[in-house]
Amino acid sequence: MRFYSRPAAGSVPRQADVIPVADVNLGSWRLVLERRPMSEGALALAYSLAAPRWDRLLSRIGFEAGYLALLRRHGIRGERVLEAGAGTGAFAAALAALVGPTFAVEGIDISEGMLRRALERWRGLGLEATGRVGDIRALPFPDQTFDLVLAGHVLEHLPDPKGAALELLRVLRPGGVLVAVVTRKSLLGRYIQWRWRTRCFDVETLRDLFPAEARVDVVPLPGPKPCGWLSLACLVRRS
Repeated sequence: MRFYSRPAAGSVPRQADVIPVADVNLGSWRLVLERRPMSEGALALAYSLAAPRWDRLLSRIGFEAGYLALLRRHGIRGERVLEAGAGTGAFAAALAALVGPTFAVEGIDISEGMLRRALERWRGLGLEATGRVGDIRALPFPDQTFDLVLAGHVLEHLPDPKGAALELLRVLRPGGVLVAVVTRKSLLGRYIQWRWRTRCFDVETLRDLFPAEARVDVVPLPGPKPCGWLSLACLVRRS
């Protein structure tokens, strides 16, 4: 069964103007708070500037341990792996810590500085690794290319995360798994939202990104306490 169509060559879905922050009904009043997202160029620059200290930050918060615990708990494996919005490669590095250099990984990120550090990290772990600077909303790969797709804290940056989620599923092989981790609605999540102009998800809004045909499980990110407070993990299996 095929759920998804490939976008026209070179096309990128149109970016919406705003990311919703709050929507409150007070009697006959409806109060809506929205924020403009960073432009692609500003986001790429911000992450490139943060790249030298990014690994230490993720480790301090506990995300690297959380990714490892998530992959171990759910028995996640892969032979051809895509890390979308790769950052400095923490998700694929966690998989390598679990199974060793038994897979090939492709990284894609809009930040050249982040991607460069990811490739250095992966190759240092003995992985066969390649990378491209690009937009995850228009992946430069044929349908059904990967048996595992990893996306750690990237969908929340997009005004149209559903389009990106469907694009990630397009390149996933039948029987494969997409593992997406996002910022959840919480006080800590609101700080991340303020700092990086992201959206926050609850269980239902995260499930709604994916088609009914896909099997979707949503759990708190395991690991150190800040992980579960800050993040939800979504495991999507393509039949």
